[in-house]
Amino acid sequence: MLSRMKKPKKTKRMKVIFEDVKRIAGTDQVPIEHAMGKLFEEVGELAQCVNMTNGMKVTDLTFPQIVLEAKQEIVDVIQNCFWVAQKLGISFEELKECFEEKNDKWEAKIKIKNATVK
Repeated sequence: MLSRMKKPKKTKRMKVIFEDVKRIAGTDQVPIEHAMGKLFEEVGELAQCVNMTNGMKVTDLTFPQIVLEAKQEIVDVIQNCFWVAQKLGISFEELKECFEEKNDKWEAKIKIKNATVK
């Protein structure tokens, strides 16, 4: 429970965003396969942005322009993850709890990794 020690105070804002995506997604009666396809498309677009930062994809964009584009793609990915969650009937509270557990595990792994590097 490492990350829970610093409990974020802005979770209500994210819940509002989640509920807004849920409301919008609820009006789109496509199957979950479509939602997953869209999610993968958005992840690919984010990967393209990252590849622009390391020379794997040639671009005329400046770094700040790439970052701006990456922010948009990150939002698209999160939005589509929330859409998939809505399709599966997963609540914000369930996701929040899972995030807390995953963050604790991730933080613990990093601490172990960093301790072995020294």
